[in-house]
Amino acid sequence: MRIKLGRHYEALEVESQGREGGLATIWDSRRLHILSAEACKHFIAVEAQPSGTSSSFLCVNIYSSQRLIDKTNFLLSLSSLLARHPRSKCILGGILI
Repeated sequence: MRIKLGRHYEALEVESQGREGGLATIWDSRRLHILSAEACKHFIAVEAQPSGTSSSFLCVNIYSSQRLIDKTNFLLSLSSLLARHPRSKCILGGILI
């Protein structure tokens, strides 16, 4: 869910499910223009363009489950995401256990 936080900040969030998950990615809308965004249980990905530039980058905030089947699904989803952005500079961050 995309939400506004004050005048200049926006966020994408994925709510936790019990004790598992919960992600948020926050940005200053004066400094970054979001070209695309997608979220699922295990990651939030935003393609962002810094103000005053023509280049963009992909920022992926990750959270991987402890369960093997969920890890496998996460890695398949992440692989598919990166394949859809083959030329993008990419920043990955978060928790992968």
